[in-house]
Amino acid sequence: RVCRSYRQQLAVGAEVLLKGTEKIEGENIDEIGIDKSLTMFAQSRILLLWERKDMDSFAKLLNGMSHALAAGVGDALSHLDLSGSPLDLNTSKILANTLTGCKNLSHLRLKRDPAEDTGEEEEVQKQGLDLIDSLAGCTNLQLLDLSGHCLEDLGIERLAGIMPTLTKLTHLDVSCNAIERHGASSLARTLVHCTSLVQLHLESNDVFKQGAGAFLPMLQTCTALTHFCVSWNELDFKGIVQLSPALGGCKSLKYLDLAKNNIDPSSADVLARGLGSCASLTFLDLRFNTLLELGMGS
Repeated sequence: RVCRSYRQQLAVGAEVLLKGTEKIEGENIDEIGIDKSLTMFAQSRILLLWERKDMDSFAKLLNGMSHALAAGVGDALSHLDLSGSPLDLNTSKILANTLTGCKNLSHLRLKRDPAEDTGEEEEVQKQGLDLIDSLAGCTNLQLLDLSGHCLEDLGIERLAGIMPTLTKLTHLDVSCNAIERHGASSLARTLVHCTSLVQLHLESNDVFKQGAGAFLPMLQTCTALTHFCVSWNELDFKGIVQLSPALGGCKSLKYLDLAKNNIDPSSADVLARGLGSCASLTFLDLRFNTLLELGMGS
């Protein structure tokens, strides 16, 4: 239920304004101000602040949220979306402190757009590491989006270390994080235990640079997986030979994104044979590969 506009809220009275709000969005904060928003936060379940560009007001809001949670107020929060919002070393630390108090958080979106980031990669990575460390207590997380944080293998290995506490996780997005061999192996090993995983997004990394073997056990145990998105990952013939049988065993798989890899006609033939038993598959993306008639004929 979306938060009503400011005028409508005034019409129904302050009591409803403070007790009936389940969702606060960025435009509502612009209308009613930060102080009032923090008062509403105490009763809110969903907070959507994507693409907040004012660093000062964003920091003030996060600070207020952190203090409220420390005082035991606002712990009903279950959905937090800060995609595209400004993060620097200061606000990321404040956010990390805030997240430690979000015990009931189930959906967390912290997507960053690398094209719009003005900070150095090392600084962006440090912010991501701070955020990962704060997630260990968020044991109710079902959706986690950490795309675009320049985590690299170091950050992904740190994330893999806390994954055993995230037993309810169904959606994970770590695309655009420069993940290579070691990070991919660490993540794949820990995902074996995430048997409720439904969607896995690894786009724009290098997770298959040394082959795809690390992901075979995960694909065999995550039987609920419906979306496997690995475009832009240097997946080649060797990786396809390794992956195809495991993908064929994913009985719940509906959406497979293999766009912009190194899939040639020979790879396509192997893939077609492997996916022959995927009765539930409804979407297969092979765009921007080097497919010719021979591969497509399969």
